[in-house]
Amino acid sequence: MLRPCWLRATDSPSFLHRALPLVSSNLQPGHVIGWMTTAAWRFLLAPAGILTLGVTLLPGGRGVRVGDDDSERRGAVAVPSREERRAQKKAGADAARMAKKGMPAEAAELCITAGLLNDAADYFLKANLYERAAEIRHDQNRFLESAELYAKAGKPDSAGAIYAQQEKWDLSAEAYVVAET
Repeated sequence: MLRPCWLRATDSPSFLHRALPLVSSNLQPGHVIGWMTTAAWRFLLAPAGILTLGVTLLPGGRGVRVGDDDSERRGAVAVPSREERRAQKKAGADAARMAKKGMPAEAAELCITAGLLNDAADYFLKANLYERAAEIRHDQNRFLESAELYAKAGKPDSAGAIYAQQEKWDLSAEAYVVAET
């Protein structure tokens, strides 16, 4: 049965005493520890370590990165590639055909998967699915329009909360009055 082996700082001389004869017969723990603490290594390795740490942690440096960091692109509008634009154009045409055949809700779902949120909200409005259109407008940070759509959908509590967040107190009060009745 294997037991875990944990080394403490006080164990290093005994560990070295057992391991060094395997490397060379005339090495002793005092030799290795003395060699590691000589002035040349002490004054060379410590500054090199501090310099490496400093360069790694510099702002804007290419140090340690965890995961896919999109911090440089935050706030910037993503420009779709040529293939993505082509796929969006095709999805928009397919959605228009679906809506013309009397399936605006399905057309809206297709637009959502293609990233055409404005078209999706318009198709949801044509299908009288005001709540779904309100969700999309809320995701687009178009809060007042979202609140109006929630009120149309029969969700005055949601509308009132959005109006309150936008500091439209009169509209918020009206929405909460409607919710109470």
